[in-house]
Amino acid sequence: MTLRKNIEELLSEDPTQATLRSIKYFDSRVPDLNKVVLFGAGNIGRMILKKMRHAGIEPLAFVDETPSKISTFIEGLEIISLETAYHRYGSDLTAIITILNPNHDYIATERMLKEKFGMNAISFLACVWKFPDSFKSLQFMVAPDLTLSQGEQLLTLSDGLADDQSRLELEKHIRFRLYLDFHEINILESKPYFTKTVPLNLPKDVKFIDAGAYDGDTIRLFLDHAQNQFSHITAIEPDPVNFKHLSEYVQELSPDIRNRIKIKNVALSGKAGKLYFNATGDMNSNLGSTGNIEVDVDSLETIISEEGNYYIKFDIEGAESETISNSLKIIQERRPAMAISVYHSYDDIWSIPNQLKELDMGYKFYLRSHGIDGTDLICYALPN
Repeated sequence: MTLRKNIEELLSEDPTQATLRSIKYFDSRVPDLNKVVLFGAGNIGRMILKKMRHAGIEPLAFVDETPSKISTFIEGLEIISLETAYHRYGSDLTAIITILNPNHDYIATERMLKEKFGMNAISFLACVWKFPDSFKSLQFMVAPDLTLSQGEQLLTLSDGLADDQSRLELEKHIRFRLYLDFHEINILESKPYFTKTVPLNLPKDVKFIDAGAYDGDTIRLFLDHAQNQFSHITAIEPDPVNFKHLSEYVQELSPDIRNRIKIKNVALSGKAGKLYFNATGDMNSNLGSTGNIEVDVDSLETIISEEGNYYIKFDIEGAESETISNSLKIIQERRPAMAISVYHSYDDIWSIPNQLKELDMGYKFYLRSHGIDGTDLICYALPN
């Protein structure tokens, strides 16, 4: 059976049956909503607590193994250790795992909770299936019937991908969204943005735009890949704490490298101006209407106003689609190579590459996974 046929078969499931299946999945793993703890007392945990309370559920506690968090509270809910949770509430708990980042291994966490403490475990992503009115969507996860309703768009994407590895990646992520089986997506590509399985062929005078530069982690990868053969780097990072770490890293580089790097404490979007930003000082910082600071925003048109050979990394926490949609004219003019995060919103995986393909610029599109737990799914858009 061809990869396209596999995808067609996945998308042929009856939406009503898929909804019933997904609810049963949650119920079988959470037998008692009164005996639930949230495993992971971070930003996602805080968000899930709010949504669970909206759904009328009060978890017993946060569980976290970070010593400095123990015996503190988030929104009135105590943070306790796993040992305390086990002795206080017993083993018939369900831990809703509220962690999602490229380095977290859900399968390992689930196994540890079961083997050491006898606890059931389920990803917070499954809450979308059980409580759609309160959760609606979480990152890339929506109710299965909504994924199934986008079959035409997903098949269009499949037809437009450049190789079978990309189509296999797409199949795995569709299956993951329909069945939440983490075993589907635990084989990863090394070196995000510079993987050897995608023909980047960056020229010696490439201008690298690192949008979502964090602490300089991608610049490190780029410098290793380019081996000093590049024109310059523009690194964009709006979070003040992350920007401080980025600045410190750049200052440690040799003058020859450092003098070709420009760092900007701004956000990137489709239009210049100011926006609110949730500054968390980690990888979860993001633009949002309820952000805790206001930041300056540069447009992509401003960033790549000069002619040249550009390679642009977009990891801007959900602003990728808006930025690209409002920058199509400059993209058509400059025809940059792009590596775009397509997992922050549920429709990014198909809407962003399909929109770019409609421009008929002769681009080739590749999908690669560089993170576990469904994160760091990258669409490489490369001009011929």
